[in-house]
Amino acid sequence: MAPYGPDGIEGDAWFAGMTQGNVIEFRAAIAGEREMGPLVERLRATTLERLAAGRLDFEGDDYEMADADLAQTAKHYERIVDHVTDALAPGPEGWIDDMLAFVRPWGFDPRTVRVPVYLSYGREDTLVRAAHGDWLAAAIPGALAVVTDAGHLGEDESVETELAWLAAR
Repeated sequence: MAPYGPDGIEGDAWFAGMTQGNVIEFRAAIAGEREMGPLVERLRATTLERLAAGRLDFEGDDYEMADADLAQTAKHYERIVDHVTDALAPGPEGWIDDMLAFVRPWGFDPRTVRVPVYLSYGREDTLVRAAHGDWLAAAIPGALAVVTDAGHLGEDESVETELAWLAAR
């Protein structure tokens, strides 16, 4: 995600094209932890209940996923259930911390990054719109941006390329 606010993408442009569920979450995060707590507890309960029921729409009714993400979810469903269930088991605190971090200042200017950066994102992502990746690609000097037609979950085929790039560093 690109930084939120004057050091990144400002105002409603930051939310443009995001699925409604993410807009609700991020607006709550901007309002603060007090707003996030009850929302994330409800979302966490919904997610765990739907995963236990074998539902692909485990994120909730306010989240519309790209077809590419639904296909990836179906393909990797067992791993997703294990991963997400384990992540949410301790409680909502990690989710809340993540959401708050996304909307707070980063503490550095991405334009000052001088290490190799590989950005991989998909044009069909409804959770983090490609405009965020585009912003980062333009802001980070020398960043390698690999943009596909994928959604938020990417493409299986890209994993080896990404790991090879990382291993070469």
